[in-house]
Amino acid sequence: MQARSTGAMGYIMTSSFLIRENILALITINIHASLTFIFSATGVNIIPSMNVIYAIFGTLVLLNSGFFVFLLHLLYTVFLTRLGMRPSLRLPGWLEKAL
Repeated sequence: MQARSTGAMGYIMTSSFLIRENILALITINIHASLTFIFSATGVNIIPSMNVIYAIFGTLVLLNSGFFVFLLHLLYTVFLTRLGMRPSLRLPGWLEKAL
């Protein structure tokens, strides 16, 4: 999961360099604007700090990577089972019923 997260950040940095635009700054500005809008819509008068925004961004990247790895393991398990191989992972009960 950490390798996937590092790869996602590397992709952002490489893309930023190639298109000569700071994509990380655009992401943090959009997170800041969204949080400020949500806070003002709910009546909370605070402005999120950049540390909070970076923490939210890092958490979202880790969650995205975690879900990706989880789905990838499920797909590999399904494909290996369909090919007749015995995978090292067991399928969850709800997925075995669906197959």
